[in-house]
Amino acid sequence: MVDAIFIRDDRTGSGNVTVTENATLNIDLKCDKPYQTYGIYAKGSIVLNGTVDIKMEYTGSGSSIDSWRDVYTTSSYTACSIGKNATITSVCTGSSGSSLIAFPLVANGNARIEFWTAILSNEQYFENDECLVRVWDKASDNIYFKNYSYEKLAAPLTFEDKAEYDVPATVYGGDLALSSIALSASGGSEEYTFSIVSAADGNKRGVGIISTETDLNKIYVNPNIRGVSEATENTVKVTDKGGYSKTITVNIGAVAAPTYSATVDNVDFGTVRVGYGAQDAKRVEINNTGTGKLWTTGTCVRFVFLCVIISTFYLQSDSLKRRFNNTKTTYNLS
Repeated sequence: MVDAIFIRDDRTGSGNVTVTENATLNIDLKCDKPYQTYGIYAKGSIVLNGTVDIKMEYTGSGSSIDSWRDVYTTSSYTACSIGKNATITSVCTGSSGSSLIAFPLVANGNARIEFWTAILSNEQYFENDECLVRVWDKASDNIYFKNYSYEKLAAPLTFEDKAEYDVPATVYGGDLALSSIALSASGGSEEYTFSIVSAADGNKRGVGIISTETDLNKIYVNPNIRGVSEATENTVKVTDKGGYSKTITVNIGAVAAPTYSATVDNVDFGTVRVGYGAQDAKRVEINNTGTGKLWTTGTCVRFVFLCVIISTFYLQSDSLKRRFNNTKTTYNLS
């Protein structure tokens, strides 16, 4: 552990600082001076491939700290390389904070940080398939950040395309259709957010991702909003905490217009028989075996009544009993 590394820039050949992949550099600096304070100061290139931890604490009584830097070069901020297996953390409490983001930071070989994958109110992230860079806690000048970290990711962000994400066909006027499983991702900086990016037919209406606890992160299609159309493909994106994203393509089934049909059941009034002979009683039945209603004003019923009257007259029955229910009408003649 050292307080700081300072390489004078007025001597030939001086200026380079290198931390190899298996090396560890801890800088713990406390200073009561409000100006010209650095964790690493070098004229030339700075190569950080191992583990570097920088802590800078102001112990003075002044209200402002001027020109504090955790890493500083005098070559117009041209070279600070961080290897893909490095682990870097820095806390610089000065008014300007960490200057690691003030020059083109090299991460993973030749990939310089020329943009940030996520810019939030008080922190920023850069992420790719191998590393995650985070800066947070803005300094008083609202430009630099007081804290900086760099870490190699255990696994890159992965978003696997699965057939179970596809949504089946729907019918206009029907219920929502859902994917059979919820969207999922792994690796990266975690804290995943899913979104519908685009549709092959240009129609994203009615297609979304459920955000409530029930069926969380399942893809849904509202046929009434989407309307009647053919099947299509939608691009779905996952974004992790560091703002890094991956996409897949999901099939969305067609929305068809509803078809209507009606079935009318036949009404079977049965068979009317009138018996003659020596029987003591004669039975006439009208069976309604369908789902229709038996109307007593129809022609068939009038015919039955006529038969009953004739039978009664000729057989000289003592009584005529009639009974109705919703499935059978029975006449008992005795």
